This record gives sequence, C-alpha cells and structure tokens, in this order.
Amino acid sequence: MKTCLALVLLLFTCKSPKPAAQKPETAETAENSEITEITKVDITSYPNLPASDVSVFSIQLGMSRAEAEAQLDRQSTSLYYYTDQRHFTEDYRIYVYDRDPNGQKKNCILYLIWEDNSAKLNRIVFYKDMEPYLQGNTKQLLTEEALNPESEIAKNYLGKAAGSKVTLDVPVIHLKHTTYYYPDKGLEITDERSSTGPTVRFAFSSAEK
Repeated sequence: MKTCLALVLLLFTCKSPKPAAQKPETAETAENSEITEITKVDITSYPNLPASDVSVFSIQLGMSRAEAEAQLDRQSTSLYYYTDQRHFTEDYRIYVYDRDPNGQKKNCILYLIWEDNSAKLNRIVFYKDMEPYLQGNTKQLLTEEALNPESEIAKNYLGKAAGSKVTLDVPVIHLKHTTYYYPDKGLEITDERSSTGPTVRFAFSSAEK
C-alpha cells in the first residue's frame, strides 16, 4: 500500500503543468518585453498576435498623448510629427513623418488617433510610405494582396474578414474607401480608390465599430 501511495505522489509531483501561451522566442520586442515591435518583426508570421501587443517605433494602442509624444520626441532625429487640427471631430490626431538624410520632413507614414478625445490611443494608421520600415510579409498589408482572399497573406495570416463597410464615398471626385475588419487581430485593411489609382492602408484599432 505504501509503495502504491509513493508512486501516486511521484507521478503527481513530476507531472509538468501546462505552460502558458508565449510569444515566439524569435520575436524582438520594444522596451516592454510583452510588446512586439513591428519595425523589427514580421507580424504575419504570428497569426494569433493581437495589435494590442504590437508597437510601432515603441508607440502602442492604449498610450496617452503624453506617452506617445514622449516616444516621438526621443526619436526626433528620424521622426517628425505635428497635431492635426484640420478636422471636424472631437478626435485628437497626430501625423507622423520620417526624415530624409538631411533631417527634413519626408513622407507621412503614420496617423495616431485618440477618437472622441479618448485618454488612450485607439487607432494607428499605417500609410504606404511606412513600407520600408516593415519586415517580411508585413509589407503586403499595404498592397492589394491584402484584399485578395486567395493570396498567401489572406490564407496564412488574415483569414476571412468579419465584415466590411464603405467608410468614405465622394462620387463627384471618384473617391471611395472600403474598410475590412479583423477584430480578432485588432486590424483593419482599407481599400482606397480614387482618380489617381488604388491605394491600400492598414490600421491597428481598439475602437468600437
């Protein structure tokens, strides 16, 4: 009887607990070890990684304006930003540009939005000129491949959109935006059509639709 009891105790003691889900060891991170930095890691390699766990230039969803601006100020030699006041909403918005080798403002690469004057950043928009700073197949999120359900990025990373909505439609100037939503990732892909041709952008979002 004592032998049987000892075996039971041994088995119970040696049984390994189920490990908690962890990010891949290959994912480089920002200052916060729980956050994956999109300029260093191809996020499409990790389909279950939510946007809330991803930063861009150390900026992430949920940050206050002061926190985001502090990160931008730390990188002022390579990034330029200003507050957008040319809109008719309650949002607080910041445009972010990169700089050329002479330190001059170059291309608009990001748009940070605190919707309805929220205390927390709830939308980060990535523009086409952000592409050089992205890794691997993440660049395809800024191409029409992201709109094609038969593409590799759709099959291996995006999956099927939960829904879509026309978010801007100005027929007189042939301008129309259609946004596709992936709420499990906190991701939005926008197909922008205009007289100058198609453009694709994506956004991280924690805002309610």
